[in-house]
Amino acid sequence: MAEEQHKRNCEVMRTDTEPSTWVTAEGQKTDNAMKDNPNNSTVSIGPGNFDTSDALGGGGCNLNKTVVVRGYSVALPFNVLCDPLAVLGQILVAVSLLLAARIVTRG
Repeated sequence: MAEEQHKRNCEVMRTDTEPSTWVTAEGQKTDNAMKDNPNNSTVSIGPGNFDTSDALGGGGCNLNKTVVVRGYSVALPFNVLCDPLAVLGQILVAVSLLLAARIVTRG
């Protein structure tokens, strides 16, 4: 069994005695290896390609909920939290941008 496995592994392995010969041969190729790929195309990406219409405020604030407890209807006014949560969101965005700038500038 071990002999058969060794034989199959040797059939798959390259027979080049020097690995650098294969690397050199691959480096000398000038043909486009991706020419047959149907998704091969040039794409330009710029600021106009990103949708920023709802970048900092796409959510709504209709958070009032009505709950029935033992036959009584109780209104929970969660809309009071909208303004503080909006400020918290802006603070989190600012902190994340500062951390991202620190990561980029640290190198």
